[in-house]
This record gives sequence, structure tokens and C-alpha cells, in this order.
Amino acid sequence: MVCILGIESSANKVGVGIVRDGEVLSNPRATYHAPLGEGFRPPETAAHHRKNIVRIVLDALQQAEIKNPRNEIDGIAYTKGPGMGAPLQVGAIVARTLSQLWSIPIYPVNHCIGHIEMGRLITKAENPVVLYVSGGNTQVISYSNQRYRIFGETLDIAVGNCLDRFARLVDLPNDPFPAYNLEQLALEGKKLISLPYTVKGMDLSLSGILSYVEHKGLQMIRSGECTAADLCFSLQETIFAMLVEITERAMAHCESDEVLVVGGVGSNKRLQTMMSIMAEQRGAKLFATDERFCIDNGAMIAQVGWHMANAKMVIALDECVERCNFCHYLAEQFLIAFISILLCQMADFEHSSPANNFSDISEIPLYNFRSCIEAAERYYFWIFVVLILPPIINCGSLLISLTTIIHLRRLKSVTEAVISSTHWLARTANRVGLGDSAHNALMEYAKKKNLQKLVPVTAHKNGNRSASKVHGSSERP
Repeated sequence: MVCILGIESSANKVGVGIVRDGEVLSNPRATYHAPLGEGFRPPETAAHHRKNIVRIVLDALQQAEIKNPRNEIDGIAYTKGPGMGAPLQVGAIVARTLSQLWSIPIYPVNHCIGHIEMGRLITKAENPVVLYVSGGNTQVISYSNQRYRIFGETLDIAVGNCLDRFARLVDLPNDPFPAYNLEQLALEGKKLISLPYTVKGMDLSLSGILSYVEHKGLQMIRSGECTAADLCFSLQETIFAMLVEITERAMAHCESDEVLVVGGVGSNKRLQTMMSIMAEQRGAKLFATDERFCIDNGAMIAQVGWHMANAKMVIALDECVERCNFCHYLAEQFLIAFISILLCQMADFEHSSPANNFSDISEIPLYNFRSCIEAAERYYFWIFVVLILPPIINCGSLLISLTTIIHLRRLKSVTEAVISSTHWLARTANRVGLGDSAHNALMEYAKKKNLQKLVPVTAHKNGNRSASKVHGSSERP
């Protein structure tokens, strides 16, 4: 029996869950509620997580009736990303600390896969088309060839982001969360207002409908043409109709008779009702969960860690950091592959088509430096365009951004927003990794105070299981 402790801290919720062979033993969490009319920002959210995470770990162990975690916990899973840098860092530091305190493996988990695997665990869905809708993500996903493949997604903002922003605009409270309060207000709406409907294949766009309700919608409320409840009702109906359309199109493409709705917005009863009507018309079956497992929680991270442990995956400790945005990583890898292939073709290698001769981009022979130099002399213009021009443009953009920051910081009304880590420069800095000073400080704090009683003197039942460097990924085994 494998028992995994999972830590979730990617957004405004911090949770710790313990899963043993598909059974959720405990799943406590705490939520940071921003002031009325404001969204949650990384600095305040991270401070909330730091304040509560030790208590939540202790609560999870107590609820699971685990008295000796060093012997009873087989691994620590945590959210690596995507998410906000500062809150992610809190979970990553605690996970690294507990992994060393208890001498057990550590597993970095993709937050999106956590939602999907928890949905599959609770609903017992076999191989569904997944509609993943939350505050930061809107994607239609299906599992194929050992990978989760995205068939459709939002082209701009996520569904939860759109609903939350409009909820704040009409002064709905943030407790328990804005989209839930919007859902309750929408039940009072009786008038359906025509709103922009933007679907492109299996993708959708939500920035247009948000801009419309922010400007034209508020004017209609002030003029008495409609109420806030009518606008909430219309916004839900329009957006959810778009989600149903792209999901049905993906089901037809995949020839699937199962659909699973996950993510925070997935707990919306109206969305589940509309999706069930579509599924019934297609002779398919809808799978969905309530807010206990739809909303961010530690158990979903533990479940993916359980899969990784059963697949015998071991991740080196120095690889266990946080990553805010996985899309940037994919873009970097694509650029590396593009440059490598370009150099190979310019140098007139014998194997000029790496895709046909090599199984991995790392196998492309780039050791013939003389040929590369000769190719560089012949194709200096394209090398300048591909390798030199982008950094120059980036430096120019950086100077412009810094000038803008200096100007904005002189304005008292926007100082806080500019210096917060919501700025893209701060988010970029967060991707550097965990600092040793923060990690060492927490280690000392854990040993001396809160976690002292959780570090028994007895040795681990299976000996020291410190992680060694073996590469892996958080996909389903």
C-alpha cells in the first residue's frame, strides 16, 4: 500500500491531502479571501499560505490518523505549476523540507493533471473527454498515447477569470469565491441578453464578452434595461453554451461517449446541467464532482504523486522547484529544436533531416564546429535574424518597461500594483528557482518548532529513500 501526502498552493487556496491506494484519508485546506472588489495578489496570497501551511499539514496527518509520518508516508507530492510564483514557492519549499526531514521521495506534479486524475478517481470515468475550467485554465483535453492532448482552449482569458472579474464589477463578495456568488445571483435572472459569442473550431475567446459586459452591460444596469441578476444569468448561459459546443465537437472528433468536467468552475450546477443535456442527446455519460474535489485541493496532487510512485519514478531534489507557466517552457524547447535543425541544415550534414534519423533532438550531431563556422559565414544574415535580433528587441522592451515602471511608481494610486509580483518582470524572476536561504531557514524552523514532533528518532522502515537523479514526468503510468 502506497501512501502519498500532496501539497497544493498554486493560487489562493493552500491544501494538504493524503491518499492511500485511491482512498482519500484527509483533505484540509484554507482559502485567502481578497478584500471586496479586488482580486488576490501573489504577495498577500503567499503570506497567507506561509501562515497556514504548517497547521494544515498537522491537521491532515491528524485526520488521517498518521502518528509516525516518516514510516507511514511513502512520498511527498507538490504542485510544481502552472500557477502564481510566490504561492507555488511556499508549497515547493515545504515539500522539499518534509522530504528531507522524513527521508522520503518527492514528486513535482502538474496542477492540471491533478484536477483530471482526481476527477477520474472520484467518478470512476474510464477515458473521457475532459473539460477543464478554472480561474486560470480553460481547455478541452483527451488522453492519447501516454499523453494528455489539448484539443481546444481559450485564446485569451480563462472562464473563471472572466466570471470572477465581472462578479467583482457588480460588487459580489469574494467569500467563498466570486464565481459561486455570481452563480447564485444568476438564479434570480429572468431576461436573456444577447452577448458576443466567439467560438473558433474547438477554441473560444472570452475577452470580447468580458469587455462588452464591463462597458455596455453596466450602462444597461444603470439605465434600468436589465438587472445585475439578468446580466449574470446571460453571461453564464452564453459562456457555458460556448463550452458545451467545443466539448461536443471534441467528443465527436475523439468518438468518445464520456465527458468529465473538472476545475473550480466545474462545480457550477448550471454548467453541469447544460453538459448533461448535451451528453444525453449524444448517448454519452457526464461525470462531475462537487466543490470538495473540483476546487483546488491537496488530495488531487497526492493522487498524481501516487501514480508517479507506482510507476517507480524518482526525481532529483534539485529539480523540484516551481514553474509558473509551462507554456513558456514549451516555447523555449521549440526554439532550441528550431535553431538546432537550422544549424544542421546550414552546415550540410549528412543527416540533414533530423526528424527522419534521430529519435530525440539531443541526438542531432552538432560537434562539427568547422562546418558550423563555414555555415555561419554563408548564412550570417539569418543567424543575425534568429539569434541576435531577438535579444536586442528584448533589451529594448526591457528598457521601455523599466522606464514605464519608474514613471508609474511616482503615481501613488498605482504604486502597490506596480511593485507587486503580478508584474511580468517579477513573474520572470520567480522562475529562477528556490533560494537556499529560504529553504535552510525553513529547515531550521521545522526542526526546532512546529515539525519537531514529526521527526521521530527511529529509522525508516525501508531505510533511507532519498531521491536520486532519475528523470521523469507527471503523466499517467
